[in-house]
Amino acid sequence: MKLSFFSKHINKIIFTFTALLSLVSFIYFYKIGLTNAYADGAVHLNIARRVVDNLKPGLGNLVGSWLPLLHILMLPTIWNNFMWQSGIAGSIVNMVAFVFSAFYLYKLIYEITNNKLSAFLGWVIFSLNINILYFQTTSMTETLFISTLIFGIYNLYKWQKYQSNNSLVLSALFFSLSSLVRYEGWLLVLFAIIAVILASLKLYGRKKAEGEFFIFTAVATSGILLWLLLQKLILGSPFAFLTNEHAAGKELNLSTLQTYKNITSSLLVYFYSLNYMNGIILSLIFLASLLVFLINKNKKILSPGNLILFLLFVPFIFDLISLYFGKITMQVPKINNTFFNVRYALYLLPAIAVFVSIAFNKKYIQISLFFVLLISAFSITPFFTNNFIFLNDAQASIYKQGEFETYFKNSYTGGLILISSASSDYLIQKLNLPLKNYVQESSEELWGKALYIPGDFVEYVILTNTPKDFVASNINRYWLNHDFELIKKVDGLEVYKKL
Repeated sequence: MKLSFFSKHINKIIFTFTALLSLVSFIYFYKIGLTNAYADGAVHLNIARRVVDNLKPGLGNLVGSWLPLLHILMLPTIWNNFMWQSGIAGSIVNMVAFVFSAFYLYKLIYEITNNKLSAFLGWVIFSLNINILYFQTTSMTETLFISTLIFGIYNLYKWQKYQSNNSLVLSALFFSLSSLVRYEGWLLVLFAIIAVILASLKLYGRKKAEGEFFIFTAVATSGILLWLLLQKLILGSPFAFLTNEHAAGKELNLSTLQTYKNITSSLLVYFYSLNYMNGIILSLIFLASLLVFLINKNKKILSPGNLILFLLFVPFIFDLISLYFGKITMQVPKINNTFFNVRYALYLLPAIAVFVSIAFNKKYIQISLFFVLLISAFSITPFFTNNFIFLNDAQASIYKQGEFETYFKNSYTGGLILISSASSDYLIQKLNLPLKNYVQESSEELWGKALYIPGDFVEYVILTNTPKDFVASNINRYWLNHDFELIKKVDGLEVYKKL
């Protein structure tokens, strides 16, 4: 009777327990001060905040190098100082995304296997991963992107299974949204279009496949086309996000990147990152499961359903290409003696959950696998290893600014502050001052004037020793030294006050 009740109400149980898991994780990480640990998280919070709090407020602040969907979703709460400074404005978005993505991942696996135990196994692999539990409490883009990936693939799988045009349109919509979260979504849209073409030809033949292609493509590419249009209207070029000073990879020194034009090194770095994000045992089980899938499904390897499931690997392909061409960097201790961007390997977590669940679609294997996965969890759970992988990753992206924050908060007497948001968004967010107090890149003409003659426009100038600090690299040093005095230098930061 109890088992029958559980089976009957499994969807409600999964959804409710996932929501509780999300909330408990948030409370834990918020209490120990980790929900706002990433520098990029502060960037996302500040971009959204500039719409309502800036020397030049408005929706135009959403258009730049960073894609806008997360920032748009934060707008209902970002106006509140506490929601902004605590980072909860972003946490709310990602927690909701996590709950629904875990639930629909369960439903996707059930659609594939028609086995609730297999689907539950996939839910366990995804929802109990300590790293996804952490990132869903932050203002980072990873969780939201993963959710759009899962929603898109779930609906596309339903389309090929039930020939539902509603599911096709929904899928295209979610893929379009993914292209407004991360640039991995752009390649995802391309591969999804190819998958729809091939699947339609197999399901319907050429005539109807053309109609399915046009419907899907029109919706799926709408996000990319909208972004290019906004770039043109606001920044003057549809490709400004690729060429401006904030473009991805611009600050990277290709000669120091071990992955640049080295496919072996790129694969090795990604594999190590996969282990850190998911545990070595689960990673090996995943690779074995994928091999079993490819062997057992060899005769139907390009079936419509399989073509759609392979979309789960598109983020990995995108990041591997980016590593190879020096557009991103991922660093692991075994190669670089530090952590940086290992979180990108988290994008394979849905694929791990799906393919492990498919490969072990037998009850006696599933039961034994739960124990293996439990052991695997210990290898990535800091409660047992006393080591937060994601915190190591976060600390590599910020500078030790605690002493500087305390000093500036106590010494600041008012007036405008000239600072580069490209290098100091994390500091800006931590100082808890209104964004309209800062002259930064989004200040348009005032930004250029303050760089040339800072004493005419600002009371303070803050510089860092990073390549991305466009104040340090562009300010008129003569007028800086003439009109300002250096009052503090600590942790790679300098603050100047007007004489």
